[in-house]
Amino acid sequence: MAKKISAKGKKGYATYKALDSFKKNKLRKIARHLKNFPDDLIAQDALKAAKSATYSRKASNTRSGWVDRRNERYIKATHEEARNIAQVIRHEKKVRNVEQYDKAVQEIQRKLNDSQSTNHAPKTNPRKHHHKSKKPV
Repeated sequence: MAKKISAKGKKGYATYKALDSFKKNKLRKIARHLKNFPDDLIAQDALKAAKSATYSRKASNTRSGWVDRRNERYIKATHEEARNIAQVIRHEKKVRNVEQYDKAVQEIQRKLNDSQSTNHAPKTNPRKHHHKSKKPV
């Protein structure tokens, strides 16, 4: 399955950020809520704060590997240990994927397996086969 983002999708993200759609959508949602619940003081404060809101999502600052705390691997690990485990798992998947689909790697593995199979052929003992023949009496 492809994981490449389409050009249309990239334009959509850029447009969303450039037109400040985040702020407009947030204001619209809070206004709709206030229309149904006009006495909601928290929503009124949120409406004031939303006027200066900026797009808050950002790229991950982890170098590689996401830590899913629901996964049993990370339950008793510290944050640093969990991040290291996630990185190792990610790199392992990447290496496995390259081994599986990269033709050059497959060719190298095939040659390596061929050379190992010829090197480990059973050797015969030369003394065992070269015994003196007995002369008939």
